[in-house]
Amino acid sequence: MGKIDIKTNEYMRDATRFADVFNYYLYDGRQVIKPEKLRELSSSAVALPYGTERNSSEAVQKYRDVFKTLAAMEDDTAAYLLLGIENQAEEHTAMPVRNMLYDATQYARQVEDAARSHLAERKQNREKLEAGQPVEGEKISSGEFLSGFYKSDKLLPVITLVIYWSPDEWNAPRSIHEMLALPDKELLKFLPDYRINLISPKEIDDMNFEKFHSEMAEALQYIKYSKDKANLERVINENPKFKHLDRRTAEVVNVVTNSNLKFEDGETEVNMCVALEEMKKESEQNSKLEDIKNIMKNLQMTFTKQN
Repeated sequence: MGKIDIKTNEYMRDATRFADVFNYYLYDGRQVIKPEKLRELSSSAVALPYGTERNSSEAVQKYRDVFKTLAAMEDDTAAYLLLGIENQAEEHTAMPVRNMLYDATQYARQVEDAARSHLAERKQNREKLEAGQPVEGEKISSGEFLSGFYKSDKLLPVITLVIYWSPDEWNAPRSIHEMLALPDKELLKFLPDYRINLISPKEIDDMNFEKFHSEMAEALQYIKYSKDKANLERVINENPKFKHLDRRTAEVVNVVTNSNLKFEDGETEVNMCVALEEMKKESEQNSKLEDIKNIMKNLQMTFTKQN
């Protein structure tokens, strides 16, 4: 896993930030998903395809390796899967398929959990009957018995959200239909589509950053303008929160945008106005040194030719 993957995954496992991005995307910023209600899911439980645990350990490890940038939580309403894409690589051009696998795997896990629960319940009922104790429970059909999933069982909805940690546009496919080689478009109506849910900083209007309730607003706004120095200075100077930015947020944007910001040891808050100014000074000094080196190199070449 790359440095960006590690940093962003660690950053987004915080329940407050995790809930914040889903509330922004799903509920237009309304605080519906409560951080204190979220329970972290095992990434391996989410990543393993249906039935894989019965197969080779090699297959299990393969999927764990592929999906280790995933953060997952659930509450009593839904399961939420969060996937970060590092900005130093190209967009994931098969993201609709990848996310569809995440969601299907999570649904499969819920089915298997229900089957294990019912199996344990039936075993307990048999033991009660053998002991002459009364047994309560609904009568099930052969189909329910074979699948382990009863008609009364319900699945938690699974929602996967992709954060594109990049100032660039997302130009990769956003749906399964976009990826299909299908000359006969009439067939599309028989092929279920699957669209990704994507947060891309470049697509967020400046006014909509106010819909975030954590420092995700500042993180994504910095990323959005990281290649536009004039606008970056403007938003940092206009937003007072940038003067007291949490150290972890500052470190994330620094790694993601490769800004080369310098932080003091031990500081828990960062004044991004000062950090940006120091970065500019260092960049100017480096540029001057490079100019001097080039001048010296040219003089040396001229002197060599003359002799």
